[in-house]
Amino acid sequence: MKDSQQADCFKSRPAVLLLGNYRPTLAIARALKPLGYTIVVAGEGGEGAAEYSRYVDRMMPAGDLERGALPAWLADGAKLSEAGIDMVIPVTEAASRKLAAGAPSLSADVTWVTPSVDAVQACLDKPSMFARCQSLGVPTEPFANTTSRDLPDAIDSVGLPCVIRPADSTRRIGGEKAIFVEAPADLEVEALNALPPSEPLVVQRKASGTRHNLYFAAAEGRLVGVCEARIDRTDRVDGSGLAVEGVTLVPNADLVRWTEALTQSLAYTGIGCAQFLVDPRSGATMFLEINPRVPGNHAIAEAAGLPLARLSIDLASGRAMAEEPIVGRAGLRFAWTYGDLRGLREAVRSRSVSFGAALSWLARATAMALKADIHMTWSWSDPRPTLVLFARQLGGLRLMSRRRAALIMDGAP
Repeated sequence: MKDSQQADCFKSRPAVLLLGNYRPTLAIARALKPLGYTIVVAGEGGEGAAEYSRYVDRMMPAGDLERGALPAWLADGAKLSEAGIDMVIPVTEAASRKLAAGAPSLSADVTWVTPSVDAVQACLDKPSMFARCQSLGVPTEPFANTTSRDLPDAIDSVGLPCVIRPADSTRRIGGEKAIFVEAPADLEVEALNALPPSEPLVVQRKASGTRHNLYFAAAEGRLVGVCEARIDRTDRVDGSGLAVEGVTLVPNADLVRWTEALTQSLAYTGIGCAQFLVDPRSGATMFLEINPRVPGNHAIAEAAGLPLARLSIDLASGRAMAEEPIVGRAGLRFAWTYGDLRGLREAVRSRSVSFGAALSWLARATAMALKADIHMTWSWSDPRPTLVLFARQLGGLRLMSRRRAALIMDGAP
């Protein structure tokens, strides 16, 4: 196809810009491309390798969206029009947060596929969400707002064991999203002691149980789609981190009810992921958070029959939703083999697993790679992104293909 014909073809289809090059970027591209959308991806870094996907039409240089600022051209309607962008979907938490913060200056010439600024900011404000849960009767552990200077008093108020998080969910404590404190001696963590005395923190009593994710779509607070997944393993020894193995379930009525209570209180319109901890023996459940964006395990919901990518666009465009919610089917086992092996490598490097435990981890990861119904990035029809990711891990190489270079040059605004 000639360049002029290709350009006309792109213009005839709505173009969706995905902000962030991460694993859910691939799932969104694979879901929307067959529906007739032109797929454009912006952002370097991450574990998506979307530039190698046959479902991605163009790349736009935007730097590292996790650490840097949003590109200035997002606020320039003329630039977006020149690039042919009709809709923008933030993929990462950092992109969602930055879009919410910069909403007044964003171009009105495109559709921003994200919940309202108020809903995003409320969900990302962890203390506010915990207080909202208490007012709505959604179970959550006791918590306290504090600073690093007053941390011991806050811990006394909630009790041990507890979890310490930055009040700003994009910040880290020594590279970690949270620090677990089982005993007073655990406070002698170098990263914790290196924090400024006035660093805002949230201390919450540690809950036990297995993580359950409720992927959802909501219209003005009413749930119009749900899919529940149990996270059986993560890429971290302590069970925190990113999911690498699990299974979809019949949605638990309590989790659905509590999630809808929260979305209604927020007048939430869009997609998201509510996370809970469920004790497998007692059934006791505790709310963790709502991620007001594309979920990291987006591929699970799509494979289970909950079309989150399409619903996110329909909701942002104001299309009417069916009265009966779409429910993702249960019994699908999922795996993220790349993340699993990467986590194993990091655990071995940090000596946080024994030789025997590392072998068991490798055997489990291999078995799940063969048995899983769903893989987070792998697709037989679109294998190159995952192959590139493994090549980078194995050889430490920054691969560049003629296709990647052409996509980036073609997409430069």
